[in-house]
Amino acid sequence: MFITRASRSSRSAWPSPHSRSWSWSGSTFGRSQLKLYGLLVGVTVGYALSAATGLIDPMQYRSIGVAPWVGLPRLSGFLQLSFDWSLLPMFAIVSICGALKSFGNLTMCEKINDDTWVRPDIARIRGGLVADGIAVTVSGLLAVWRPTPRPAMSG
Repeated sequence: MFITRASRSSRSAWPSPHSRSWSWSGSTFGRSQLKLYGLLVGVTVGYALSAATGLIDPMQYRSIGVAPWVGLPRLSGFLQLSFDWSLLPMFAIVSICGALKSFGNLTMCEKINDDTWVRPDIARIRGGLVADGIAVTVSGLLAVWRPTPRPAMSG
C-alpha cells in the first residue's frame, strides 16, 4: 500500500527526496521515521488479517508467550549426522544456480576491472569458483551465512 503526497509546487506524482512530502511505503521518499517501520507494519497487519480470517489459530499465539526470550543452543545430538538421498536433487539444483550466479558475478568483476576486456578468463574464474565452493562448504560445516560474491559489492 503506497500513500504519498506531493508538494503543491511539484507537478510530478513522485515527491522530491528533499521536499516536505511524506510517504508511508518503506521507500526512500520523505523525512518521516515512519518509513523505517513499513516492514513491521506490514507483518503486523498481515498477522492481524490472518487471525481475523481464521488462517491462524489464536492458540498458536500462546506458544509465543510461553517461549523463552533468550536461549542457548543445545549440543545434544550435535554430531549425529544423517543423509537423505531424496534431498540430493534439490541441493544439486541450488548448487548449480549458485555456481552460475558466482560465474556471472566474477565475469562482471573482470569486465569492470579491465578496460580491454573481450571474454572471460576461464582460469581466473575457475579459481574464483573453487574459492567460492570452499567458502560455501566451510560455512555449511560451521552453520554460518554463506559468503559469496555479490553484484552490489562489485561495482
